[in-house]
Amino acid sequence: MKLEKIFKSFEGDEYPIHAFPLVISKAIRKTAFYHNVPLAMAGQAYMGEMAYIAQSKFDAPSDKSEDGQPCSLFVLTIFPSGEGKDVCKNDAGKISRKIDSENMHNFQIEYDNWQYLPKKEKREPPKNPISVFKKATTQGILSAMASGESNSFIWSTGEGAYLFSGYSLKSETVGESLSILNDLVDTGKANNILKNADNNEYFDNKRFSLDISVQDIIAKPALHNDLLREQGFLARVLFAAPQPLPHKQITMETRAIKPHEDEDLKNYWKLCEKILTTPYMKD
Repeated sequence: MKLEKIFKSFEGDEYPIHAFPLVISKAIRKTAFYHNVPLAMAGQAYMGEMAYIAQSKFDAPSDKSEDGQPCSLFVLTIFPSGEGKDVCKNDAGKISRKIDSENMHNFQIEYDNWQYLPKKEKREPPKNPISVFKKATTQGILSAMASGESNSFIWSTGEGAYLFSGYSLKSETVGESLSILNDLVDTGKANNILKNADNNEYFDNKRFSLDISVQDIIAKPALHNDLLREQGFLARVLFAAPQPLPHKQITMETRAIKPHEDEDLKNYWKLCEKILTTPYMKD
């Protein structure tokens, strides 16, 4: 059976795939096919990624402000463990994670060299370029955004317990943490004055998204939590909870398929690289 026939035999779900630009929708379909996941699972990963790579370059039109508002998003996907959350994120975020890793590698070298400079030759230390968080706290995110080099950040993980069972939402400061995350998504601003802190966190015109995939057992208590619901945190969510697809038999034909050679995925990765490496894109 040829790849085209295999792909045509793959049936998706009711996720609004038509709302994505063609180059992205094609990539979503291929990711869903190769990893045998619902379109909703793949689509959520790509939507979070596209918000991250575009949010520092564009603002979304808004009826609330003539200047628009951040096109930052909070994407939440409930899906079982081991069913394809991470591989979808790997496809969607391949280019940005590669660039972020290279930036961090270069930063570490530069910082190590800076540390060994004679005191009279020392200048300001290099700025940390990290922009993708996996395990974090709200205070850690504020600090990284305030002192970091990037203008675009995302908390992206397939282990949603880092958010919902982590320190920020399980401590006595949960209400404050929710307000901070709401403000970061809505405005990209922070003015956080800390007691006895040398460097208080202040910044403006930075962008922050969340792309959280989580198992049902972790998400259920959060979805029924009055504080998370009433404080507007869950009201900002673009939510999907698709059912896993039946496991498909691996054949010699499907075993020979190499997703990294797929033209639709390569076209999507080229688009990501263009957006991420072009200082300003008019179109």
